[in-house]
Amino acid sequence: MRILVLINYPYERGHQYSATIRWFFKYWPDPDVKIDVVDFSKIPLIHPIERKLFHFYIIQTLRILPRINQYDLIYSDGAQSAVLLAFLRSLLGIKYPPHVVLDIGCFNDGRRREIELKLIRELVESVSCVIYHARIQESYYRECLPSVWERCRFVPIGVDPTYFSPRKIEEEDYVFCVGGHRGLKSRDWPTLMKAFGTLNSKTELRVVGNEKLGRSELRGEKVPKDVRFYPLVPRQHLKNVLGASIFSVLPLPYHAHSQGQFSLLESMAVGKAVIVSKVPGIIDYVEDGKTAVLYEPYNAEDLKEKVEFLLNNPQEAKRIGREARRSVELYYNEENMARGIYKAIKELCKIN
Repeated sequence: MRILVLINYPYERGHQYSATIRWFFKYWPDPDVKIDVVDFSKIPLIHPIERKLFHFYIIQTLRILPRINQYDLIYSDGAQSAVLLAFLRSLLGIKYPPHVVLDIGCFNDGRRREIELKLIRELVESVSCVIYHARIQESYYRECLPSVWERCRFVPIGVDPTYFSPRKIEEEDYVFCVGGHRGLKSRDWPTLMKAFGTLNSKTELRVVGNEKLGRSELRGEKVPKDVRFYPLVPRQHLKNVLGASIFSVLPLPYHAHSQGQFSLLESMAVGKAVIVSKVPGIIDYVEDGKTAVLYEPYNAEDLKEKVEFLLNNPQEAKRIGREARRSVELYYNEENMARGIYKAIKELCKIN
């Protein structure tokens, strides 16, 4: 079997995601499966227009369109790498090879404007299977895309508990936060800054992945003196920074679709308690007070109280961290995720 994988991030040596792009296929029952990976265009000027204006990749699709009949399956890792190809296949009546879409954001961030939905309904007609990671997306598919609902399957995200494992290093007095590259769409920075700004503690907050925050991201909040920012680091180093922390905090904004699960589960796999927003993309994966600590989105006082609780109760933080690690080992690991995706593909795409 030959599979074409379309991704919406750089596929290059040394990039933190490139080393794991083939993770799913190491669990594929066919030992002879061959994978070709095609990422987005790196052409200057064109890529920013594709990403920021169109929100889908044109050059990527044009590169692979003439040769899609060479493959037995097409797997789009994100809607940005799927929508144009799906539209052209629908327009031309192309049904083979089967096209599987991993849909993180409900194709259009869950917006329900009829003019957008009409186009999406047309393009999904050629899609064989839609994989999603947050149950809240079910209502969007049922109500807005009823023709594709029967071809949608919920598969929980998983991480590698061997790669992300408890570190045998001494803890330091800081709280860990992994940053995001989409500003306020990926992290609720104002609430985090406000909570730590009123915290009665000298414990440091280390934000990894953002060297600084702009005015638009802070929205009038000031950065407290005990908050430190660091650039994105290689995954191997990230594990150690996370492992040396006392616990982790993940300030997610509210979105009615999948978001933040990888960051959550990586911290859990390392055995760290995570204080995380109670948002739809998270509640499928944790039990409040057992495998994580939830706080109300945009509520700085609630976040502050949860941080103070773990700072004042380090044994409770360790207990939650152990339970979090066990949850990943049992349920939210990459093998379970891969087998869930394979089961959905086999059922809906009728592959052998």
